[in-house]
Amino acid sequence: MRSPARNALGLLLALTAASLLPACSSSTAKVPHTPQIEKTIGLPVYPGATPMGDDTESTTNTPVGAMTTITAGFETTHSFEAVKAYYDRRSPASKRQISLPFGGRIKDETVQFVSGSAQKQISLVEVRGVTMIMLSSTNLKFERPSPSPAASAPR
Repeated sequence: MRSPARNALGLLLALTAASLLPACSSSTAKVPHTPQIEKTIGLPVYPGATPMGDDTESTTNTPVGAMTTITAGFETTHSFEAVKAYYDRRSPASKRQISLPFGGRIKDETVQFVSGSAQKQISLVEVRGVTMIMLSSTNLKFERPSPSPAASAPR
């Protein structure tokens, strides 16, 4: 049985989260693949990989700031192991690796790490001899609260 204090804390957190929701907004747009997108993402493109189509730019605005994620997709017929080795050599030792078992016919790995003020992500999936590469960069921009009119009024 939960304590009254724990119930009150849960209610307070739920009400706080609900009060922030109306002030949030998000948008996602397809953007044409350009060398500028690759530069913005800041991750190397596997040599010989070709773009899989348009890239994606997502922005979420909250009362405390904005989060922007840019994702570009590529594909190659080079082996999963060769592509993985390429990105392993270019990722920091502090990276976090995630792999989901898909029954042996699909190989996958996602690597995440922080570079400067951005979170970088490299996702690799091999299906039927094609290795797909998703490169993402997420940046957070926190807004400094502006002083209230009452605080800046002359006394």
